Amino acid sequence: MYVNRIEISSMVGSDTPIFIVEDFAGKLNVKGFKELISGYVSTLRSGGDVANHVYRRTEILFQEMLSRVKAVAEKLGILMEALITVVCLGGIGLYLFFIASISMSDVMGMPAISGEMFFIFSFILLPLINVIFIYFADSSQISYPEKILKRYIPFIVFLPILLLSLSLLILPYVFDMPIIEPLLPIVKFIEWFAESKAGNIGFTPSIMLCLSLILVSIPGAIYDLYLSRVEASYKSGLSCFLRDLVETRKSGLPPEKCLIMLSYRRYGRFNRILDKVRRGIVWGLPLRRVFDEICTSLDDWLVSVNLFLLVDTIEIGGGSVETLESMAKFSETSLLIESEKRSLLKPLMLVPYFGAILLIFVGFTFLSFLNGMMAIAGTSLPMVSMIKILMTPIPLQTYTLGLAAGKMGSGRVSGGFIHAILLTLVDLLVIIFSSSINLSGILMGG
Repeated sequence: MYVNRIEISSMVGSDTPIFIVEDFAGKLNVKGFKELISGYVSTLRSGGDVANHVYRRTEILFQEMLSRVKAVAEKLGILMEALITVVCLGGIGLYLFFIASISMSDVMGMPAISGEMFFIFSFILLPLINVIFIYFADSSQISYPEKILKRYIPFIVFLPILLLSLSLLILPYVFDMPIIEPLLPIVKFIEWFAESKAGNIGFTPSIMLCLSLILVSIPGAIYDLYLSRVEASYKSGLSCFLRDLVETRKSGLPPEKCLIMLSYRRYGRFNRILDKVRRGIVWGLPLRRVFDEICTSLDDWLVSVNLFLLVDTIEIGGGSVETLESMAKFSETSLLIESEKRSLLKPLMLVPYFGAILLIFVGFTFLSFLNGMMAIAGTSLPMVSMIKILMTPIPLQTYTLGLAAGKMGSGRVSGGFIHAILLTLVDLLVIIFSSSINLSGILMGG
């Protein structure tokens, strides 16, 4: 789009292309691009080595990009710590306060936190905090103009199942509302499962919500993993192809002949692009037309940029070895930046799992402990209703926590589907084995 504007200005106006490019760089107000163009214009006017300037400036840009990636990783680490502090520790504090207020309701006359207020905090406010942190992560990360909407199509298709489950099963069960008759067998089965495995029928809505969230997210997680592997295969194949192209070009073969020869080598999924390029060259089609058709079907921005630069290198620069060498280094450095970002953020992905276990385990353990203490005093808590109110929102909170963690780790919310599924599965396992681990007895010395 910007190149088209420059071309139109140079054809319509009376200014020289160099002045137009320099003026446009100043108006765009992008620091790195402005410095690159300003240095290029100054070197060109003074008769210096333009190619050397562009090459050195590109190296500096890559070094700055690596520094930005490290800075972003540190910032995301702080965001992750803040997220765990607010969601997990804040949620634990809210649960403990609510449990204590219920147990002291006879003395106080009414609970300090009503059930409606707790519902707003647990079902709406805490998941909303995760959404806010997703926004903060998005504004902090280095993003590319990629087509990512199709990653969410499977999740959107299955989302009505979750909405129906919430409206027809989970919320009616929590608030003792009538459930439609065709769904009663499902409710009875989950009640039996909750009582036999978890030891309390109050876990029924929590198990319903866990299963609903997992089933709805599995298609989206599988599709996102598939697309991620496809993109990784394209990037890896492109990097190897460009390096081989440099070595093949050193033999003196023309660029088109090199492309045809390399199309018979193995580069993973990138061979699909090379096959189309080979057919286009054999049929006598212009390289730019062939690559334009290929780029329209690609969703990965880095691959598209590399192909665009490759066409310019061959058509304008003649496909010289030095230029192709710069192209290969550009691709390898891009992969290095992505790998550096993943390695820096990978340790942070363990934090939400500990937070999810802590959130559900501490709430249930304190509830059991307080019930045991009150039993000594000759009274007891309504455990079934308390577990229904307290434990049901936790899967939703940990699910949105997984989405936030995936956003911080992969740069996209769809990358959090797998973490959301695993965190929800952790909740389900803790619920199932909660009756086997009697921490309240340990705390009371029994």
